[in-house]
Amino acid sequence: MAMGKAAYYYERQFQIVTNGKTEFKTLNDMLFHIWSNYSYEIYNPYKMWGEP
Repeated sequence: MAMGKAAYYYERQFQIVTNGKTEFKTLNDMLFHIWSNYSYEIYNPYKMWGEP
């Protein structure tokens, strides 16, 4: 999930720098969109690849 937030954040920063128009009005709007539209699983580095 953190990578998703970072991707949206940097995309938003790029939009601001290049043309000033952003997909989301505020960072909170962006985070609300991410949390509402993407399921997430807490990262567990000890979980084996094939395990459910």
